[in-house]
Amino acid sequence: MRHHQVITITLHLFFWSVFYFIPFVDRVSNNPYARQFDFLDGHLLFNHCLFMVLFYSNAHWLIPKFFQQNKPWLYFLIVVGILVGLVLVENVFVHHLLPRPQGPPPIHPKFGPFKLFVPLIFVFFISASYRILLDRVQMDREQKEKQNQQLKSEVAFLRSQINPHFIFNALNSSIILVRKNDPVAEESLLKLSGLLRYMLYDSDEDKVRLEDEVEYINNYIDLQKIRFGDRVKIERSIEIGDGFAHHIEPMLLIPFIENAFKHGTNVATEALITLKISFTNDSLQLHVKNKYATQSQPTSSHKNGIGLMNVQRRLALLYPDSHKLKVTKEGEWFEVDLTLTPTSVL
Repeated sequence: MRHHQVITITLHLFFWSVFYFIPFVDRVSNNPYARQFDFLDGHLLFNHCLFMVLFYSNAHWLIPKFFQQNKPWLYFLIVVGILVGLVLVENVFVHHLLPRPQGPPPIHPKFGPFKLFVPLIFVFFISASYRILLDRVQMDREQKEKQNQQLKSEVAFLRSQINPHFIFNALNSSIILVRKNDPVAEESLLKLSGLLRYMLYDSDEDKVRLEDEVEYINNYIDLQKIRFGDRVKIERSIEIGDGFAHHIEPMLLIPFIENAFKHGTNVATEALITLKISFTNDSLQLHVKNKYATQSQPTSSHKNGIGLMNVQRRLALLYPDSHKLKVTKEGEWFEVDLTLTPTSVL
């Protein structure tokens, strides 16, 4: 049984228990010296059953079937008929079926035909209010579920765009080595298989271990080092500490690193890519810095790459208030600083 169902049942039991014992409280307030109470008074139990019939039939049958189906006049006629019917049933029970009490007078006064209308009308309005609240809660739940599904669909679409992008670049790196008959081509293919395994099996999860994401990043950088050799200088510093036990959205960090290799390896001067990942105070920091060719790569190209645009959109969707992203271009340097606050790294 779901948690909210347990809460609902508990609240219903509490309400009817309190409602049942109201006459006993009334008896004590009118006669503080009264000591004899019949908690199983037949009249009281019968009336309580009538109240419950009215409550649940109105909330779960009459309002949805008639009032909410644009049949208000039929609804009110049926309600009036039910009220009159309940009063008549109670009157027959009291005068013909209920045994005559012996000894002290019963705690619950016998209702006349019209006196029962007061608690019945009270129960009727409580029932209508309950139905309104129930519909509002259901509407809010459906709206949240709809928004959640839309969010998942958009994130899945963004992932589907990113993954082929990485596969293409990784395959291109391995193809170059194979054509050169480079002895490290086998190692390159092993790294590539590790990348594909992560992308195909692990990245479908809502969250992955930070350790797995870091391993994927290391495999990707190792693959690029095999491809470029000494032509590209890579400075890497990854210090996660106790952050390995935390989880993160899969494929969230790699687009920034891939973007650095895409635009920072064809510069005229010495190519340099700096990567730093750290985890402190339950916050994850990513810093990526690379040179880029200002003549061949316009300033807007870094913003318009598929991977970078998608990861910015995913950050906005998944961590709207718990991330800080700063993208800086100055001279021949392009820098990215990303911080995921404690609320976003679980």
